[in-house]
Amino acid sequence: NDEYRYEKERESEKQSLKKAAAFSKTRTIFCIIAGIFTLLCLIMCAVAFNDGRILAGMLAILMIILNIATIVGGFLQNKKIRNLFFLPLILSFILTFPYFALYNAQRPDYSSRDEKIDWSTLELSPNLPEPKSDMGNISFNTDDMLDVKLSQVTKTDYDEYISLCKEKGFTIDSENNTGSYEAYNSDGYKLRLSYFESQQKLNISLDAPEEYSKIDWPTMGLAVLLPTPKSYIGKISVDSSTQFTAYISDTDTESYKQYVEECIGNGFDTDYSKDDKVFSAENSDGISLRLEYEGFNIMYISMYAPDKQDENAISVPETSLQETSSNSEPAETEATTASEETSIPSETSDTEQSDSHTADGIRPEFKEAMDSYEKFFDEYCDFMKKYNSNSTDLTLIKEYAEYMKQYNETMQKMTELENSEMNDAEAKYYTEVNARISKKLIDAAL
Repeated sequence: NDEYRYEKERESEKQSLKKAAAFSKTRTIFCIIAGIFTLLCLIMCAVAFNDGRILAGMLAILMIILNIATIVGGFLQNKKIRNLFFLPLILSFILTFPYFALYNAQRPDYSSRDEKIDWSTLELSPNLPEPKSDMGNISFNTDDMLDVKLSQVTKTDYDEYISLCKEKGFTIDSENNTGSYEAYNSDGYKLRLSYFESQQKLNISLDAPEEYSKIDWPTMGLAVLLPTPKSYIGKISVDSSTQFTAYISDTDTESYKQYVEECIGNGFDTDYSKDDKVFSAENSDGISLRLEYEGFNIMYISMYAPDKQDENAISVPETSLQETSSNSEPAETEATTASEETSIPSETSDTEQSDSHTADGIRPEFKEAMDSYEKFFDEYCDFMKKYNSNSTDLTLIKEYAEYMKQYNETMQKMTELENSEMNDAEAKYYTEVNARISKKLIDAAL
């Protein structure tokens, strides 16, 4: 009897060990699944809140709590609760269905905004081939700018439209990237196509040639820190003590590259980024410079002083003043003499600049907001290039979080600005800035 009882106990012990081993194996598998699903739910939660889907985000938080309950429950001493530890995970999986239902239910329906477009009525339509789709909406339709957003455009339609645009002559300085095409024709019209395959949407933007004229290179303000371009044909958009923006025509790629080297020689060699068509850097005073080869022999120049720059602290190299003096035409002699006194204009100059903006039809506060918007994206693109090349750097990871916060705030402000009323000049400037930003994002592979 003792021997029989002993065998029974041994058999019972073996069974208990087998059950414990089986439970431990099952628990490990479920905990791994719960851990992976928790990470997925964290992403779903972040996406939902970022897109404004509050209810879906809250449901994702509940799913995360259930996943954690699964992991904790498997290690409780209470056998009744421990044996049912997998139930929260199953419930969490079930909640994915209402999550996506809530997420999609809160997605705005843009299709209802589409209208039938009569292509022949568009001002600049003779310069472009007519696309297959005639459904969408028109953002701008003037004699110098066209911006149309089309829907129901397949990838095949998009590829065919690029071919038609090439046949129409848009092949000069062309750039064909994934989801975008940009080129000029022989008359200087600039075409930009942006295709969003997941939404089957195509943005068509066409700018008429700018009318450039002879310019006098500034003899005060930020521009004196730069070498004088060889071409005197162009347009100065902003000229003040804190910002300078200009377009220089008759500048081919070789002239652009030479100008980049001259700017480096003038001290813009700190924290620089350089490729064939874009150069950005700062000088020792923290003044930022960005040069871009736009295409069609046009160079874009943009400069910003630091936000809290002490005007007296900006140093102007003598070489810059000498070069400005030597390269300027005789009519500029009187202005050159004034530049030797200081590189920064008085408050009166800023006021005059604001008045000139008003004369151009653009409110100073609108221009300031747009320029601030573009400046942020200049910095954002430069940073993302660094981050993408070394995403494990802890310092960059911390900066990335800060940039994401600034990015969301900037986009919110720009959405408010987009929904505000703009006159024709402001609408054109808004489109120009957004076009430059889109190109920068594409170049940075963002």
